[in-house]
Formats: sequence, structure tokens, C-alpha cells
Amino acid sequence: MELNTSWNNTDVTVTFEATDELSGIASVTEPITVTTEGEDQYVGGEAVDIADNQATTYAIVNLDKTPPQTTAVVEPLANEYGWNNSFPVNITFNATDNLSGIAYTTEPVSLSSEGIYTIDYYSIDFADNIEPTKTTTIKIDTTPPITEYTLSENPNQYGWINKLPLTISFSATDPLLSDGNPPSGVAFITPDKTIENEGVHTIDSVSYTHLTLPTN
Repeated sequence: MELNTSWNNTDVTVTFEATDELSGIASVTEPITVTTEGEDQYVGGEAVDIADNQATTYAIVNLDKTPPQTTAVVEPLANEYGWNNSFPVNITFNATDNLSGIAYTTEPVSLSSEGIYTIDYYSIDFADNIEPTKTTTIKIDTTPPITEYTLSENPNQYGWINKLPLTISFSATDPLLSDGNPPSGVAFITPDKTIENEGVHTIDSVSYTHLTLPTN
């Protein structure tokens, strides 16, 4: 016996027909509707002729009404703010289906430039159930912020300042992404510094975007 391996994705009604060339048909099993999901479900029927001879038969129903489920796997993972600061960023898709199995899943995606990307994905099973489209957003920003400073007093033509205290204030901007989208944004700027003593002073400054903000 060779089983029927085709799949249905809606309720299946099995109808039985019978012929008898002599005494004629007395009864035939009424149509049976299969609503329960499952593989190789036997649906039996019977026919009886007027001479009380009986014959039985069956159909095999494979019913899968549930779409598959797909998850997106992103490597490397974004930081806590949802951003990546390197590329490529690779997205693969894992799909599961408990009955008919996976016939199609969105192909892997590799992103190799700055930008904000919307990736749609879905799967289809062998019963032709189509998963509703899902979306994942990938944000890549590889450009560091630009830090500038201002002095509370302007130096003379030789680079010297003759007034104390001197306050140094810092500001930072984060350039637009290469695709024109807004960047991850500035998360930290070196606080203002005040110099109260004469001398030659070296002042370090740093700014972080939401990609590079230290966690300790």
C-alpha cells in the first residue's frame, strides 16, 4: 500500500460512492469531514447492497492548517540600544513546522554598509500555509562622533591666554549615516574642564555614540 503524501491546509470532506450491478446499493457511509490536523489519518467508509453484501474502503488525509514559524538570527548582535558598529551584519532565518515541513524560507541577508535596514521574512510549508510576513530592523553606524571645544577666553596670536580661571567646554555631533538616515546619536561628551593654574596643559577629550558608550 502506498500512502497519499499530499497535504491539505483546509478541512477535508471525504465522500464515498458505491455501485452494484445486481441487487443495488442499500446504504453508503455519509460524507465525513476531517477538521483535526494530522498526518496519515485514515477515514473509513462502508457500502452495503440490498443482498447484505458489504464492502469497505478508506482514504488517507494529511491536514496541516498551521503556518510555519520563522525566527531571525542576527550576527553580530546589536548593543543594548539596538545598533551595530561594524559590518557585515548577517541575518539568517530558522523555520519550524510541526507537520508538513518547510518548503521555503527567506534567503539569508548580509549587510555591508551603514544604514537602517528593514528586512521582511517568512516561510511556507508543504501544505502551502504561508506565514504572515515578519520584519526585523538592522541599524549599522560605523562613523565615530566629532568632538569640538570652546574656550572661555581666546588665546592671543601666539597661542597664550593671560586670564584665569579658564573653562574648556566640549560639544559633539554624530554625522548622518551614509544612507542619509539619522545616526545612533551622541551618548556621552567629556564634561567641561576648568584650569586655574598657569602652565602648559594637555586636555584629553572623548565622545561616545550609543554604539561605543562604555558599560563600566
